[in-house]
Amino acid sequence: MSLEEIEPQCVTYLLAHCPGFKPYSLRHQEWCGDEPAGLMIDLGLFGEYVADAIERNDSRELQRIAEAADRLVRWPDEHVQTAAISPRLGL
Repeated sequence: MSLEEIEPQCVTYLLAHCPGFKPYSLRHQEWCGDEPAGLMIDLGLFGEYVADAIERNDSRELQRIAEAADRLVRWPDEHVQTAAISPRLGL
């Protein structure tokens, strides 16, 4: 499976599991249009969402984020796994 196929699956999972991430993704889509952002940018946006969620300190939201982060590091594709553990993202 190509990275172009994996990335949308990863983002779709994050959007479904962490609904609070949607505004972050939409904001970027408005900026870049139909161009795919790329895995690192998508996960970077997720990292921004995570940082904001930590500040909000909503235990349910943080639990969903923890579950999603755990899923990303066990994703069936090594590109997603590597991106998820990138020190720049801090997942």
